[in-house]
Parts: sequence; structure tokens; C-alpha cells
Amino acid sequence: MKIKRKIIPQGTKLLRYSWTQFDRDMYLLIQAMNKSGFKPKSIVCVATGGLCAGAKLRNLLGAPLTILSTASYSGFRQQKTLTLNSSYVVPLQSPVLLVDDIADTGRTLSIVKQHLELGGTQIKTATIFYKESSVIKPDWFVHKVAKNRWIEFAWERENKYA
Repeated sequence: MKIKRKIIPQGTKLLRYSWTQFDRDMYLLIQAMNKSGFKPKSIVCVATGGLCAGAKLRNLLGAPLTILSTASYSGFRQQKTLTLNSSYVVPLQSPVLLVDDIADTGRTLSIVKQHLELGGTQIKTATIFYKESSVIKPDWFVHKVAKNRWIEFAWERENKYA
């Protein structure tokens, strides 16, 4: 059976991001938050990219996790609309940490932040990667990268053992 592979647009620099790097970076994010004195009472992660970071931060910080399902990409192509599916079982407690893997264009992070702020909730944002071209700068991020970097996250790779 032939496997369909993602084709990286010409001129794009690929960065393969490992689980080891992820573990280290989650501790770096927490150190930065601790230094600022921020202690979230709730964590919201943007699925699917922010699921791993949200779960890891929930385990390390002990705050309840809410998952928001969004879709703004289809392969390498950004869609014109953002689909946001949210259902809160437990009301969010302020302050909230909004987590995603990357602020690429920043559109998803910005829209979700605005959506959450409608309820009067204090929102702070954290990502692993922040692209200089993003419309929003996260309150905390570990890596600042150029617009033409494509990050291949460990959780996005095909499982060759499946």
C-alpha cells in the first residue's frame, strides 16, 4: 500500500521536533510562568496541536484541562474559515492558560483568546513555537522562528509501527 506523504512547499525549512525537546520545553515554559508569578486555575488547549502541551502542563501544574477543537489547516494549506468547537463541562476558572503548539499565523490563537475573553476571563497564552509573522505574540513561548520554518512535531509523524 502506498502512503501519501506531506509535501513541504519549496523554500520552506523543515525542523523535526522530538519528544525529548518537548519535555525540556514544557519545563522551560513553566519556569517562565513561575518567574512572572502567573498561576493558572484552568488550562485550555487548542486541539489538535496543543493537546500534548495541554496534557503535560495539566500534569505539571495541577490545573484542570479543557480541550477546544479547532481546524484552520488542511495539510499545508490554511483554510479561509476557522472551525471552533467548544463544550465546557466545568466552567473555566480565571486566570486561564491558553496553550497551543505554535503561533503560526496567530489567527487561531487570537480568535480562541477573544472567544474565551467574552466571558470576562483573564487569559494568558503559551506556545512552544512563535513565528515572527504571527498576528499575536504569546505571553510565553520557547522558540521564535522565521515565517518559512515548517515544524514537524513528534505527535504529527506517522507511526511506522502501526
